[in-house]
Amino acid sequence: MNRLHDLYTEQGQSPWLDNLRRSWIASGELQRWVDRGARGITSNPSIFQKAMTGTDAYDEQLRSLTESGCSVEESYWELVIRDIHDALEILRPVYEESDGLDGYVSVEVDPRLAPDTDGTMTAARQLNERLDRPNLYVKIPGTAEGIPAIRQMISEGRSINVTLIFSLDSYSDVMEAYISGLESCPGDLSAVSSVASFFITTRVSRHRVPFSIGPSVSISTFVIFSMRSASFGMSEKTEKTRLTGAATSWSMATRMKGSLLRDPRRSNPTRLRNLPGHGLCKSGCDTRSCSGSVGLQAAPEPHKLQVFGRG
Repeated sequence: MNRLHDLYTEQGQSPWLDNLRRSWIASGELQRWVDRGARGITSNPSIFQKAMTGTDAYDEQLRSLTESGCSVEESYWELVIRDIHDALEILRPVYEESDGLDGYVSVEVDPRLAPDTDGTMTAARQLNERLDRPNLYVKIPGTAEGIPAIRQMISEGRSINVTLIFSLDSYSDVMEAYISGLESCPGDLSAVSSVASFFITTRVSRHRVPFSIGPSVSISTFVIFSMRSASFGMSEKTEKTRLTGAATSWSMATRMKGSLLRDPRRSNPTRLRNLPGHGLCKSGCDTRSCSGSVGLQAAPEPHKLQVFGRG
Protein backbone atom coordinates (compact mmCIF):
# COMPACT_ATOMS: atom_id res chain seq x y z
CA MET A 1 0.00 0.00 0.00
CA ASN A 2 1.05 3.62 -0.49
CA ARG A 3 -0.26 7.10 0.17
CA LEU A 4 -2.51 7.16 -2.89
CA HIS A 5 -4.25 4.03 -1.62
CA ASP A 6 -4.34 5.56 1.87
CA LEU A 7 -6.07 8.65 0.50
CA TYR A 8 -8.92 6.46 -0.68
CA THR A 9 -9.16 3.89 2.10
CA GLU A 10 -8.54 6.21 5.03
CA GLN A 11 -9.85 9.59 3.88
CA GLY A 12 -12.39 8.84 1.16
CA GLN A 13 -10.46 10.79 -1.48
CA SER A 14 -10.18 9.50 -5.05
CA PRO A 15 -6.91 10.51 -6.78
CA TRP A 16 -7.30 11.21 -10.47
CA LEU A 17 -4.46 11.52 -12.94
CA ASP A 18 -4.67 14.84 -14.75
CA ASN A 19 -2.83 13.64 -17.82
CA LEU A 20 -3.00 11.10 -20.63
CA ARG A 21 -0.58 10.11 -23.37
CA ARG A 22 -0.29 7.16 -25.69
CA SER A 23 3.22 6.24 -24.61
CA TRP A 24 1.88 5.62 -21.08
CA ILE A 25 -0.79 3.31 -22.47
CA ALA A 26 1.65 1.37 -24.67
CA SER A 27 4.37 1.04 -22.03
CA GLY A 28 2.06 0.02 -19.20
CA GLU A 29 2.81 3.20 -17.23
CA LEU A 30 -0.87 4.12 -17.09
CA GLN A 31 -1.73 0.71 -15.68
CA ARG A 32 1.03 1.16 -13.10
CA TRP A 33 -0.52 4.48 -12.04
CA VAL A 34 -3.82 2.69 -11.55
CA ASP A 35 -2.09 -0.06 -9.60
CA ARG A 36 -0.51 2.62 -7.39
CA GLY A 37 -3.93 4.08 -6.61
CA ALA A 38 -5.04 6.48 -9.37
CA ARG A 39 -8.82 6.06 -9.63
CA GLY A 40 -9.64 8.17 -12.67
CA ILE A 41 -8.21 10.21 -15.53
CA THR A 42 -9.07 13.61 -16.89
CA SER A 43 -7.90 15.08 -20.19
CA ASN A 44 -8.28 18.23 -22.26
CA PRO A 45 -7.02 19.57 -25.62
CA SER A 46 -3.91 21.10 -24.00
CA ILE A 47 -2.92 17.72 -22.56
CA PHE A 48 -3.35 16.05 -25.95
CA GLN A 49 -1.50 18.84 -27.74
CA LYS A 50 1.54 18.27 -25.51
CA ALA A 51 1.29 14.50 -25.92
CA MET A 52 0.96 14.60 -29.71
CA THR A 53 3.72 17.11 -30.35
CA GLY A 54 6.16 15.77 -27.77
CA THR A 55 6.41 12.17 -28.96
CA ASP A 56 6.31 10.05 -32.09
CA ALA A 57 3.75 7.66 -30.58
CA TYR A 58 0.98 9.13 -32.75
CA ASP A 59 2.90 9.32 -36.03
CA GLU A 60 1.86 5.98 -37.48
CA GLN A 61 -1.87 6.51 -36.95
CA LEU A 62 -1.63 10.14 -38.08
CA ARG A 63 0.14 9.11 -41.27
CA SER A 64 -2.58 6.57 -42.00
CA LEU A 65 -5.33 9.11 -41.35
CA THR A 66 -3.65 11.68 -43.59
CA GLU A 67 -3.26 9.18 -46.42
CA SER A 68 -6.94 8.27 -46.13
CA GLY A 69 -7.91 11.91 -46.68
CA CYS A 70 -8.89 12.93 -43.13
CA SER A 71 -8.72 16.61 -42.28
CA VAL A 72 -6.54 17.90 -39.45
CA GLU A 73 -9.56 18.16 -37.15
CA GLU A 74 -10.86 14.70 -38.07
CA SER A 75 -7.40 13.26 -37.47
CA TYR A 76 -7.15 14.94 -34.07
CA TRP A 77 -10.38 13.40 -32.87
CA GLU A 78 -9.43 9.95 -34.15
CA LEU A 79 -6.19 10.16 -32.17
CA VAL A 80 -8.03 11.36 -29.06
CA ILE A 81 -10.77 8.75 -29.26
CA ARG A 82 -8.26 5.92 -29.51
CA ASP A 83 -6.43 7.10 -26.37
CA ILE A 84 -9.64 7.64 -24.44
CA HIS A 85 -10.96 4.22 -25.48
CA ASP A 86 -7.80 2.50 -24.28
CA ALA A 87 -7.83 4.45 -21.01
CA LEU A 88 -11.48 3.54 -20.42
CA GLU A 89 -10.58 -0.14 -20.71
CA ILE A 90 -7.71 0.23 -18.24
CA LEU A 91 -9.95 2.01 -15.70
CA ARG A 92 -12.94 -0.28 -16.22
CA PRO A 93 -11.96 -2.67 -13.39
CA VAL A 94 -11.86 0.29 -10.97
CA TYR A 95 -15.33 1.30 -12.16
CA GLU A 96 -16.67 -2.21 -11.67
CA GLU A 97 -15.01 -2.73 -8.28
CA SER A 98 -16.36 0.59 -6.95
CA ASP A 99 -19.86 -0.06 -8.33
CA GLY A 100 -19.62 2.99 -10.57
CA LEU A 101 -18.23 5.42 -8.02
CA ASP A 102 -14.74 5.67 -9.55
CA GLY A 103 -12.87 4.55 -12.64
CA TYR A 104 -13.93 7.38 -14.97
CA VAL A 105 -12.06 8.95 -17.87
CA SER A 106 -12.95 12.47 -19.04
CA VAL A 107 -12.79 13.83 -22.57
CA GLU A 108 -13.70 17.41 -23.43
CA VAL A 109 -15.89 18.65 -26.26
CA ASP A 110 -14.29 21.15 -28.64
CA PRO A 111 -13.69 24.31 -26.52
CA ARG A 112 -14.75 26.44 -29.48
CA LEU A 113 -18.29 25.21 -28.86
CA ALA A 114 -18.48 26.93 -25.45
CA PRO A 115 -20.91 29.64 -26.70
CA ASP A 116 -22.89 27.14 -28.82
CA THR A 117 -25.50 25.15 -26.87
CA ASP A 118 -26.72 23.03 -29.79
CA GLY A 119 -23.20 22.37 -31.02
CA THR A 120 -22.11 21.30 -27.54
CA MET A 121 -25.02 18.86 -27.24
CA THR A 122 -24.27 17.36 -30.66
CA ALA A 123 -20.58 16.95 -29.85
CA ALA A 124 -21.30 15.43 -26.44
CA ARG A 125 -23.70 12.90 -27.95
CA GLN A 126 -21.19 11.96 -30.65
CA LEU A 127 -18.41 11.35 -28.13
CA ASN A 128 -20.73 9.41 -25.85
CA GLU A 129 -22.02 7.22 -28.66
CA ARG A 130 -18.64 6.59 -30.29
CA LEU A 131 -16.91 5.62 -27.05
CA ASP A 132 -20.00 3.92 -25.54
CA ARG A 133 -18.56 3.03 -22.13
CA PRO A 134 -20.29 3.47 -18.76
CA ASN A 135 -17.16 4.99 -17.19
CA LEU A 136 -16.93 7.88 -19.67
CA TYR A 137 -17.31 11.50 -18.60
CA VAL A 138 -17.81 14.05 -21.37
CA LYS A 139 -16.66 17.51 -20.31
CA ILE A 140 -19.04 20.41 -20.89
CA PRO A 141 -18.21 23.98 -19.78
CA GLY A 142 -20.36 25.49 -17.05
CA THR A 143 -21.00 28.63 -19.12
CA ALA A 144 -24.43 30.19 -19.60
CA GLU A 145 -24.66 28.40 -22.95
CA GLY A 146 -23.39 25.16 -21.44
CA ILE A 147 -26.03 24.96 -18.70
CA PRO A 148 -28.87 23.87 -21.05
CA ALA A 149 -26.54 21.31 -22.63
CA ILE A 150 -25.67 19.90 -19.20
CA ARG A 151 -29.35 19.59 -18.30
CA GLN A 152 -30.17 17.89 -21.60
CA MET A 153 -27.28 15.42 -21.45
CA ILE A 154 -28.16 14.39 -17.89
CA SER A 155 -31.81 13.96 -18.92
CA GLU A 156 -30.61 11.57 -21.62
CA GLY A 157 -28.73 9.52 -19.03
CA ARG A 158 -25.26 10.65 -20.11
CA SER A 159 -22.60 11.22 -17.43
CA ILE A 160 -20.99 14.67 -17.54
CA ASN A 161 -17.93 16.41 -16.13
CA VAL A 162 -18.82 20.09 -15.81
CA THR A 163 -15.73 22.26 -16.16
CA LEU A 164 -14.95 26.01 -16.05
CA ILE A 165 -16.82 26.79 -12.82
CA PHE A 166 -15.38 29.91 -11.21
CA SER A 167 -17.96 30.87 -8.58
CA LEU A 168 -20.56 29.48 -6.21
CA ASP A 169 -23.27 31.21 -8.27
CA SER A 170 -22.17 29.22 -11.32
CA TYR A 171 -22.08 26.07 -9.22
CA SER A 172 -25.66 26.74 -8.15
CA ASP A 173 -26.69 26.94 -11.81
CA VAL A 174 -24.85 23.69 -12.53
CA MET A 175 -26.55 21.92 -9.62
CA GLU A 176 -29.95 23.09 -10.82
CA ALA A 177 -29.18 21.80 -14.31
CA TYR A 178 -28.01 18.48 -12.88
CA ILE A 179 -31.07 17.97 -10.67
CA SER A 180 -33.46 19.13 -13.39
CA GLY A 181 -31.82 16.71 -15.77
CA LEU A 182 -32.24 13.85 -13.32
CA GLU A 183 -35.90 14.72 -12.85
CA SER A 184 -36.40 14.49 -16.62
CA CYS A 185 -34.41 11.30 -17.10
CA PRO A 186 -36.69 8.32 -17.78
CA GLY A 187 -34.00 5.70 -17.25
CA ASP A 188 -32.08 4.26 -14.30
CA LEU A 189 -30.71 7.22 -12.37
CA SER A 190 -28.12 5.08 -10.61
CA ALA A 191 -26.26 4.89 -13.92
CA VAL A 192 -25.93 8.69 -14.18
CA SER A 193 -22.88 10.32 -12.60
CA SER A 194 -21.37 13.78 -12.74
CA VAL A 195 -18.47 15.87 -11.51
CA ALA A 196 -18.41 19.65 -11.08
CA SER A 197 -14.96 21.24 -11.44
CA PHE A 198 -14.10 24.46 -9.61
CA PHE A 199 -11.20 26.54 -10.83
CA ILE A 200 -9.33 28.56 -8.21
CA THR A 201 -7.10 31.43 -9.29
CA THR A 202 -3.40 31.14 -8.57
CA ARG A 203 -3.28 34.89 -7.95
CA VAL A 204 -4.32 34.56 -4.35
CA SER A 205 -2.36 36.37 -1.67
CA ARG A 206 0.12 34.22 0.20
CA HIS A 207 -0.54 36.00 3.48
CA ARG A 208 -1.57 33.63 6.23
CA VAL A 209 -4.67 33.51 8.38
CA PRO A 210 -5.36 31.71 11.69
CA PHE A 211 -7.35 28.49 11.38
CA SER A 212 -9.36 26.95 14.18
CA ILE A 213 -8.35 23.32 13.64
CA GLY A 214 -4.62 23.77 13.29
CA PRO A 215 -1.78 26.15 12.46
CA SER A 216 -2.25 29.25 10.37
CA VAL A 217 -2.66 28.56 6.67
CA SER A 218 -2.14 30.48 3.46
CA ILE A 219 -5.00 32.51 2.01
CA SER A 220 -5.11 30.16 -0.99
CA THR A 221 -5.58 27.14 1.28
CA PHE A 222 -8.22 28.99 3.27
CA VAL A 223 -10.09 29.92 0.08
CA ILE A 224 -10.25 26.37 -1.24
CA PHE A 225 -11.30 25.01 2.16
CA SER A 226 -14.05 27.64 2.44
CA MET A 227 -15.31 27.01 -1.09
CA ARG A 228 -15.33 23.25 -0.71
CA SER A 229 -17.29 23.52 2.53
CA ALA A 230 -19.75 25.99 1.01
CA SER A 231 -20.21 23.95 -2.16
CA PHE A 232 -20.79 20.78 -0.16
CA GLY A 233 -23.44 22.52 1.92
CA MET A 234 -25.12 23.81 -1.24
CA SER A 235 -25.15 20.41 -2.92
CA GLU A 236 -26.36 18.64 0.22
CA LYS A 237 -29.23 21.12 0.63
CA THR A 238 -30.18 20.87 -3.04
CA GLU A 239 -30.20 17.07 -3.01
CA LYS A 240 -32.35 16.91 0.13
CA THR A 241 -34.78 19.47 -1.25
CA ARG A 242 -35.14 18.14 -4.76
CA LEU A 243 -34.54 14.40 -4.50
CA THR A 244 -36.43 13.43 -1.35
CA GLY A 245 -38.53 10.34 -2.09
CA ALA A 246 -37.14 9.96 -5.60
CA ALA A 247 -34.80 7.42 -7.10
CA THR A 248 -31.35 8.95 -6.72
CA SER A 249 -28.17 8.91 -8.71
CA TRP A 250 -24.64 9.26 -7.44
CA SER A 251 -24.14 12.74 -6.00
CA MET A 252 -22.49 15.35 -8.16
CA ALA A 253 -18.97 15.12 -6.81
CA THR A 254 -17.10 18.40 -6.63
CA ARG A 255 -13.49 18.97 -7.40
CA MET A 256 -11.53 22.16 -7.04
CA LYS A 257 -8.81 22.75 -9.55
CA GLY A 258 -6.01 25.25 -9.15
CA SER A 259 -2.31 25.49 -8.56
CA LEU A 260 -2.34 25.86 -4.81
CA LEU A 261 1.32 26.28 -4.04
CA ARG A 262 2.90 25.29 -0.76
CA ASP A 263 3.97 28.17 1.43
CA PRO A 264 7.64 28.87 0.66
CA ARG A 265 8.45 29.30 4.33
CA ARG A 266 7.42 25.76 5.20
CA SER A 267 9.20 22.57 4.23
CA ASN A 268 5.89 20.68 4.12
CA PRO A 269 2.40 21.77 3.08
CA THR A 270 -0.18 22.44 5.75
CA ARG A 271 -2.26 19.29 6.18
CA LEU A 272 -5.98 19.61 6.79
CA ARG A 273 -7.29 16.10 7.26
CA ASN A 274 -10.80 14.73 7.47
CA LEU A 275 -12.34 17.81 5.92
CA PRO A 276 -16.12 17.78 5.48
CA GLY A 277 -17.66 17.51 2.09
CA HIS A 278 -16.14 17.26 -1.32
CA GLY A 279 -12.98 18.81 -2.65
CA LEU A 280 -9.71 18.48 -4.41
CA CYS A 281 -6.10 18.88 -3.60
CA LYS A 282 -3.43 18.88 -6.24
CA SER A 283 -0.23 16.97 -5.71
CA GLY A 284 1.99 16.41 -8.23
CA CYS A 285 4.68 14.11 -8.01
CA ASP A 286 4.86 10.53 -7.05
CA THR A 287 3.21 8.29 -4.52
CA ARG A 288 5.84 9.05 -1.91
CA SER A 289 4.89 12.73 -1.65
CA CYS A 290 1.12 12.57 -2.15
CA SER A 291 -0.32 13.18 1.31
CA GLY A 292 -3.88 14.29 0.70
CA SER A 293 -3.31 17.84 1.88
CA VAL A 294 -5.36 20.75 0.67
CA GLY A 295 -2.39 22.89 -0.31
CA LEU A 296 -0.06 20.49 -2.04
CA GLN A 297 2.45 21.84 -4.51
CA ALA A 298 1.53 21.64 -8.17
CA ALA A 299 4.18 19.86 -10.18
CA PRO A 300 5.14 20.07 -13.85
CA GLU A 301 3.85 17.59 -16.39
CA PRO A 302 3.60 14.67 -16.56
CA HIS A 303 3.23 13.89 -12.84
CA LYS A 304 0.09 15.78 -11.91
CA LEU A 305 -2.59 14.40 -9.64
CA GLN A 306 -5.96 15.68 -8.56
CA VAL A 307 -7.94 14.31 -5.66
CA PHE A 308 -11.70 14.07 -5.79
CA GLY A 309 -13.52 13.94 -2.47
CA ARG A 310 -16.94 12.38 -2.18
CA GLY A 311 -17.89 13.34 1.32
